[in-house]
Amino acid sequence: MNASQETTLHGIAASPGIIMGPVYVMEDDALVVTQRKIEASKIPSEIRRYKRAIERTHVDLNAAEVNVLKALGKQHARLIEAHRLILDDPILTKDVPRLIESQGVNTEFALSEILSRANHAFEALADEFFRERRHDLFDVGRRVLRHLARTRRKKDVEQVAIEASIVVAKNLLPSDTLQIKDRKALGFATEMGSRLSHVAILAQSLEIPAIVGVPDLLKHVASGDEVIIDGDEGVIHLRPSVATTKQFRDKQARLKKEEQDLLVYVSQAAVTADGLEVALGANLDTLDEIPLVSKYGAVGIGLFRTELVVMAGGKTLLMDAEAQTEIYRETFQKLAPHPVVIRLLDIGSDKLMDLGLRENSSSGSRSGVSTSLGPPEENLPMGLRGIRLLLRYPKILRQQLRAILAASPAGDPKILLPMVSAIEEVREVKWLIAEIAQELSQEGVAFKEKIPLGIMVEVPSVAIQAEAFLDEVDFVSVGTNDLVQYTLACDRMSAELAYLYQEFHPAVLKLLAHVAEAARQKGRWVGICGELVNNPLALPLLIGMGFNGLSTNPRLVPKIKRQLRGINAARSRALVDEVLGFGSYEEVVERVKREFAG
Repeated sequence: MNASQETTLHGIAASPGIIMGPVYVMEDDALVVTQRKIEASKIPSEIRRYKRAIERTHVDLNAAEVNVLKALGKQHARLIEAHRLILDDPILTKDVPRLIESQGVNTEFALSEILSRANHAFEALADEFFRERRHDLFDVGRRVLRHLARTRRKKDVEQVAIEASIVVAKNLLPSDTLQIKDRKALGFATEMGSRLSHVAILAQSLEIPAIVGVPDLLKHVASGDEVIIDGDEGVIHLRPSVATTKQFRDKQARLKKEEQDLLVYVSQAAVTADGLEVALGANLDTLDEIPLVSKYGAVGIGLFRTELVVMAGGKTLLMDAEAQTEIYRETFQKLAPHPVVIRLLDIGSDKLMDLGLRENSSSGSRSGVSTSLGPPEENLPMGLRGIRLLLRYPKILRQQLRAILAASPAGDPKILLPMVSAIEEVREVKWLIAEIAQELSQEGVAFKEKIPLGIMVEVPSVAIQAEAFLDEVDFVSVGTNDLVQYTLACDRMSAELAYLYQEFHPAVLKLLAHVAEAARQKGRWVGICGELVNNPLALPLLIGMGFNGLSTNPRLVPKIKRQLRGINAARSRALVDEVLGFGSYEEVVERVKREFAG
């Protein structure tokens, strides 16, 4: 390929924004590890050498935490704590010494072998977020290997080279990414990674444009090449022509102007043209995103996906009510007086098996539902997850509920149950909350006695029977992502079935309208937190159906506020009545487009 030829590569849009500048290729500093036989008499000293490397890595993490706190703040420093937990995990503290002893191999080889095995286990996970957590394990393992090899990365050289450059690498581990803002890099692109990797999440929080998952990127680019990164579309243009550069400078200017124009809506209420006010909250995936809630004008948290925070801390945090309490208390305090809808752990049984907890399930439940698990099942979308799983592991559920109650005086929490499919599940959680409340009272721990309890409406049977569930709870929140796939019998992650995933399918709209109407008749608050909120064509339909609240990515809040001001609620109600009589997805979309053209 001609070194000066313009090339366009596609990846995954990890963090929005358009940037242009020279490339700095960050070379992979992987250490070469060879296998050596260790004499039986020297194995104890080999294990001691490994333990010293572990101790030195702890010192490294302490120093890193100080730097991160200073440069990026407390939220990002939590990642260091996650790395400490990994460093204390039996994978490193027990499996590596055991391999050294059983096979008589050198420490470096034993560590590499254990990391390789862990990598295969992570890659087998169906959930993208937890699959990407393997990079945290590698990051810690790399630190230990450096101490064993007594080498250091030449960061002083990179400090100068990275400034005002676009970093390109095969992969960036969390420790690399945490320093990018401090080094004043413009952004980055990597061959590996996903939108749920720590690299992507940190880039979003730091508001650094980034693309990940670009195949064979390093084969096409070299340090010094000029590139354009479009973090909105997931595209990188290498050695762009004058015409391409002008095109993206124009787009950059348009986006900047649009962003400036939207800022006026940050401080304004979320209200329709005819005065109907809507509660517009933010979805929260990581604690790093908390500052974005007020920055973009959201009113509290409409969906706090706690599994992305709790599970990142591993088995220790999962079973530690006090540590969870601190996380929730800090979140409630920062968002007060606005509400925080805190969804209980929405995880599958494979996650607990990976943590070695699967065998610790309860032998029974108050509702009489069997808790015998048997062999691990395939990780299917409609498998053992959400509240179904938590009720089979009451110790885990109890720790989270206790933590939420203990932290409740700090703000305005609401508890949301995921993947509900039976009324008995709701009643059992209510009994458990009552038990925990009694325990806290006896211990003299303060808590709010009335915390609103709600359910996610994700299963068609729950939507159809909404009235019965609304008699048991204080509010409902519709998760459209799952509701659509379950209603239309199509896995939303399947490329083959993507054409069937139709958010505007009349069957889906009828379920949504029924839930909203049932909530209105019962005098209950009803919200929606799925991706449907972000579809401009869907917003007038949701308003017309009578949803009280919407929750979305905090960055999209100003845009949705602007769109709401162009919607007439009364007109939208009439539109809903009309489209509910249609028989196809295409008819609905065409009618909404005609109504809101221009």
